[in-house]
Amino acid sequence: AHQAAPKALVVSMSMVDAHQTVLIESPDDLWATVDLCHRIMLINQAFLRYMRQVYGVEVRAGMLPEEALPAEKARFWHETFDRALNEGAFRIDHALEDGRILEISYSPLLIEGQVAGISIFGKDITDCKHTEMLLRDSEESYRAVFEQTDIGILHHTFDGWILRCNQRYAEIVGYSMAELIGMNLSQITLEGDRSECATNMDRQASDEVNSFTFEKCYQRKDGSILWTKMITSIQRDRQGRKLYLVAYVADITEQREAKKSVAAATEALCVSEVRYRTAFQTSQDRSE
Repeated sequence: AHQAAPKALVVSMSMVDAHQTVLIESPDDLWATVDLCHRIMLINQAFLRYMRQVYGVEVRAGMLPEEALPAEKARFWHETFDRALNEGAFRIDHALEDGRILEISYSPLLIEGQVAGISIFGKDITDCKHTEMLLRDSEESYRAVFEQTDIGILHHTFDGWILRCNQRYAEIVGYSMAELIGMNLSQITLEGDRSECATNMDRQASDEVNSFTFEKCYQRKDGSILWTKMITSIQRDRQGRKLYLVAYVADITEQREAKKSVAAATEALCVSEVRYRTAFQTSQDRSE
């Protein structure tokens, strides 16, 4: 099916555009072209080196895939070349035995407006893939923390509009997660605290401070009052640009009530002590 072309196609460097010239001279990026019969027309040094290192073969212009590769590999190359001719440009990721990953692009090669063959371009994307995997692992880890922690987590704009929250935050304020998305924090903040909260967000928006730690009183959906301890910080992108605020929220209502109880008990003890001392002193005075 892939015999020699009835008419030889002569490709000169004048037919290669400036972009392709750069690829030919690239020390790292693979580039080659094959004719309609899948014979190699042009190939750069990087591609030659790749064929030598991966397949242990020396290739040259005019060779067919089966003249350089095992039958199974040659068949794969013919199939990909035919796909490019029949379906147009596409790309695939190709894993090498040494662990590297190449992104290989196949596209029809046009010469004077006519399809004359296929252009193959390969780029080592190993570092990019590893970065993607690290980011994906990081995102999955953050998502697990976001969803499973017993601390409320809230993402909101610098003017208080809620972008995202976890289930724990929804439980703290007594709304569903769906209800909270799109609400403004002022709607669940006691009126007396709204001005201070707005000032804090303004200071972060202007980069005056990066984070705040403070206690805040929420009004829950059922009207009850709940005390929380919050840490808010600025989330930035890789360029350092501000994206939104992240708040970590812990319910401290019971702790505050316990402190009140301790304070009340301490005060009661003090009163009792004063009364006892007074009574004791009075009794001493009378006995004298």
